[in-house]
Amino acid sequence: MPKLFYQGHGSFRLTADDGRVIYVDPYAGGGYDMPADIILVSHQHGDHNQTQLCAKKPNCKIISNAEALEGGKHNSFDVGGVMIQAVEAYNKNHKPEECVGFIITLDGVKIYACGDTSKTEQMKTFAAMNLDYAVLCGDGVYIMNPEEAAECAKLIGAKHNILVHVKPKELFDREIAEAWDAPNKIIIEPDGEISLFSGRANKAHDCPCTRKGECQAHGDCFACVANHRKGGYVPACFRQEKFLSDLKERLAQ
Repeated sequence: MPKLFYQGHGSFRLTADDGRVIYVDPYAGGGYDMPADIILVSHQHGDHNQTQLCAKKPNCKIISNAEALEGGKHNSFDVGGVMIQAVEAYNKNHKPEECVGFIITLDGVKIYACGDTSKTEQMKTFAAMNLDYAVLCGDGVYIMNPEEAAECAKLIGAKHNILVHVKPKELFDREIAEAWDAPNKIIIEPDGEISLFSGRANKAHDCPCTRKGECQAHGDCFACVANHRKGGYVPACFRQEKFLSDLKERLAQ
């Protein structure tokens, strides 16, 4: 299953089942050492376009707003089976002819990366796309605030919503993310990584971790459990973890 690693601010990394790597709006945090197959840049503000941070494979493809809007339209790309669709992104601080969001389909999982934006007209059409994850900005300075981002989450109808770009000059602000009134939200701290699932919503479960109220089940046995090092979440299968633990105990006897 693909994974999403959150670097901080509006930056995150996607990893496919086969190991291919996609960076989205590189700027903040670490974790740029995995050589990129694809780099996506939503616009040319300095906190979204630091492609030099990323290790790159020789055939790395960089898709910026320039390529995404070439010909005066929102273009789509097929990069070795990874589907990338440019979509609208704009507000009074971001011109629609200079900014985009991206809908990325990776191993059957559909992820919307909004870039820097406020609510757009095109968002009304997203519910029909059955998106799995919406990664939405919300610091309220040059982009929409958390309240508008929550409205967008409800309009878009993705199975899971993740708030990023939450505080200027900071990687993240957990208090803002916790207060965010969006449906089916997942909180990921910088350096946190989650597995991504297609076609199903996270289920509630009887989670033993100390943040039971925030954990979300992935399918029948996968769960997000506390990563106490950073306060984020990492995916783990309790059945598999118990099997390995029991096996280790047996071998030690």
